[in-house]
Amino acid sequence: VSDGQSSATPTGFFSIAILDPAAFLAHLHFDEGSGTVAVDATGNGNDGLLAGGSSFTTRTPDGSASALELDGVDGSVELPAFEAGGSGLSLSAWFEADSFATSDARLISKASGLAENDHVFMLGLARQGGTQYLRGRVRVGGVTTTLVATGAAVETGQWYHAALTHDGTTLRLFLDGVEIASTLLGGSVDVDPSLAVAVGAQPAGAGGRYFDGRIDDVRVLERALAPFEIVELSDGRT
Repeated sequence: VSDGQSSATPTGFFSIAILDPAAFLAHLHFDEGSGTVAVDATGNGNDGLLAGGSSFTTRTPDGSASALELDGVDGSVELPAFEAGGSGLSLSAWFEADSFATSDARLISKASGLAENDHVFMLGLARQGGTQYLRGRVRVGGVTTTLVATGAAVETGQWYHAALTHDGTTLRLFLDGVEIASTLLGGSVDVDPSLAVAVGAQPAGAGGRYFDGRIDDVRVLERALAPFEIVELSDGRT
């Protein structure tokens, strides 16, 4: 079984989830292994440019060719400005932290600054009471809503699959395929063509918040993935 990016030789019964390619805004496999460009597999041209202390590593969550390595100081991947103008939004990524020196590091962010309302969308981490949790932000109607999943802590040295979805009525966070937080949020995600997107930090000039560790298989879609699709992602079956 091969999709041109990766392959497998399973035995017995197995399932394959095929996500609607029309809904993808960006998909970064980080399988290049070298160089300074992470190719957007969607063909939309939203390629990422590795900046600062960022590189490729063979330490991956799923045995793929490589993942993104970030130093937590100035490493990031800079993407062009693009919008989630469809029926919803999904952000997903694998991550493994080396440290939480930055207490509120970003995994994926489209923002102009650090204030809550500066964010159009964001998936990242937040420290509360000395513990790290998954956090998401989405701006609707000019107001950004923040959701922190305080029921599920994350630790260093362990790969996790994180996802955020917004379907026009509810904002949700998932960790390893399990929904861990939700809040009502009605309306469509705001559009701001002036703001770029970044992986592993804020976009350039928007305040740093660098992640220290590894990130892999970043996906941004303009629809909300269903819970079963996120389970498939966290199981590495898509």
